[in-house]
Amino acid sequence: MAVKLNPHIYKIIPIGGWMISLAGLFVNIDNIILYIIWLLIFFACVVLHAAQLFLSIPIGRRAGHGYPEIIFNTLLYGAAWWVPLRQGTQRNADN
Repeated sequence: MAVKLNPHIYKIIPIGGWMISLAGLFVNIDNIILYIIWLLIFFACVVLHAAQLFLSIPIGRRAGHGYPEIIFNTLLYGAAWWVPLRQGTQRNADN
């Protein structure tokens, strides 16, 4: 029997990524390995979340969400927001 988790639990991961990304902008990272890891996380948060807008906008519109809400949630949470919406596990009023 599979455990069914609340889809909001997956939003912790991108929020952690954004926190690491922002921290890296203000903290000097001397270790090259940590710097490369930070760059990858920063890239994932900024570029990959923005690229997901092509998928999330039609899904969000079909679910009744407006453009500002779709853009904000996709840039903040990425697939953790729009995949549950597409699968129908997240209600329209649920962010």
